Amino acid sequence: MAKAHMPSEGSAAETLPWIAVGVVALAALILIQQWGVWLSGSTISGAGQQRAWEERLTEPGLDELTITSKAIVRIFSMGGELEMEADEAEVLEGLDFIALTAADEIRVAVVAGELHGPEETLRRLTAIDERLGVRAELRGDVRWFRELYERAAGESAADGIGGAEVMRARHGWFTDLALSRHAGSASDQPSAEALTGGGLKLIAVLAGVGIAHGLVSLLALVVGIWALIKFFDRDGDAIEMSMDIEPAYLQAAVLFLIGAIVFSGLGAMASSSQGNAAVVFFAASEVAVWVAGLSVLWPRLRGVPGMAFRADTGWTLGEAGFAREVFWGFAGFCVSTGLTMLLSIGFGIVAMAAGSTEGGAETIDLPLFDSPIAPTWPLLLLGSLTAVLWAPFFEELVFRGCLFAWLRPRLGMWGTVAVTSIAFGAIHPYSIDGMLMVASGGVVYALLREWRGSLIAPITAHMLHNGLITVTELAVLAAID
Repeated sequence: MAKAHMPSEGSAAETLPWIAVGVVALAALILIQQWGVWLSGSTISGAGQQRAWEERLTEPGLDELTITSKAIVRIFSMGGELEMEADEAEVLEGLDFIALTAADEIRVAVVAGELHGPEETLRRLTAIDERLGVRAELRGDVRWFRELYERAAGESAADGIGGAEVMRARHGWFTDLALSRHAGSASDQPSAEALTGGGLKLIAVLAGVGIAHGLVSLLALVVGIWALIKFFDRDGDAIEMSMDIEPAYLQAAVLFLIGAIVFSGLGAMASSSQGNAAVVFFAASEVAVWVAGLSVLWPRLRGVPGMAFRADTGWTLGEAGFAREVFWGFAGFCVSTGLTMLLSIGFGIVAMAAGSTEGGAETIDLPLFDSPIAPTWPLLLLGSLTAVLWAPFFEELVFRGCLFAWLRPRLGMWGTVAVTSIAFGAIHPYSIDGMLMVASGGVVYALLREWRGSLIAPITAHMLHNGLITVTELAVLAAID
């Protein structure tokens, strides 16, 4: 059984202020996270003309509109190779929904030409031109594309049109797409195959992802049930704690929550920003994430010996050895995957039931902000490293290491599991149902910590979970981009 050492006398005066700060920090973090969720999903209700239609120009990259447009063009360009179930008009409605600026609408017009021909592009460009101000910066862009597509509609070559490099700098892939179809015999004509091909590969990747997730879910069901049986059939707990400087562990967790407020706020600002501002906020949030992880060193700075720190936080190989702990981490990953799947199904059923009971007139909800994946590939890869490396190590050290060590002798096993899991779910920028699904994973990681005594198993489970999601996202994006 675990040796749960009670707090030493005289520690209350030191710990109570930190508890208060921690509670306030957690509440503030939840509010900031939900603000970020609102920013990324907020809409304006009403007709399309009520939207704040802006004229600013942002360079296309890994934003939602560009990635979605590339996927649509690649798949629909397959033509007879695949029977399309999606209606082209509905697809364009989806693009119109996420086109927030005049520049975005110009780009959607180019995609519309791929689906419906140059006449549709010209119709859209004419409408944009009529709404732009006399001195609007983008009027020259609109007229350049109109001249290109007017020649295409008249079946004449567009060799004489200059300014292609300027338009490439302003509209990137969308300019190349337009030129690839309508630039005649220009020497710098982009390859249409390179820009629109790869649809079959993309579909294969999506199918492979679906099959892989199905196999993981099936494996999770089998291994997860077996792992749960083994957990509840265990002989006793594996934890032996030494709480020589107990407040330092609580303080480390609180310092991390304060850091989480900073990087969550920066992340929310990145979601509501455009262009270079979004890049700066996104990069700053990633740097703040890694800096916040240094809070786990606080107990060492407060004088906790290295051996005691490793024992208290579970930073050990475990009694069964590294390989066995990794195996149990894999089993824990299966359990958490099964729980997440069940919760996802449950929330989906609730959402469908709630939707079916809503009445009233139908309204049009238009987005207020973009939902960027990441502004650039380097920042996307940095975010992937954060998810696959930083999160499993530092989040486990904070929640199943420091906070777990301080709470365990005070709240017992289930109280500690509950508190650490709630705090773990709260630091993730998701909706309430998403936070609950993350918290369910935190329950599994905390039970692994309780059972195995080491952080190796929860770190492994956490890494596998984040790795599966990250690899899936990168594979799909690489196939599209």
